[in-house]
Amino acid sequence: MFIRTSSIVLPMVALAAVATAAPDECTNGSISCCNNTYNSADPMLAVITGLLGVVFLDVPGLVGLECTPLVLGTGASCTKPPVCCTGNTFKGLINVGCTPINPAL
Repeated sequence: MFIRTSSIVLPMVALAAVATAAPDECTNGSISCCNNTYNSADPMLAVITGLLGVVFLDVPGLVGLECTPLVLGTGASCTKPPVCCTGNTFKGLINVGCTPINPAL
């Protein structure tokens, strides 16, 4: 029985790509687990933030609500897809400038 070199090398290359992709996706923000994420133009977000007295005008990316930091290497996980947020308001209650990242952390 002979083993093809490609059957060993290709899975190793793919695994290395997955292992290095996640941290690189969030270089200028923090990785967070948010209970909900909304587009800044979503009417539901306007209702929720309006009750808090917060108004968002043309915020790039998503707005995350009820977010907690996700520290890599601790074994923690998110119940929803993790996001990278560049802005934080109200100590995690509202995070702005969020983008989804690779859930294979």
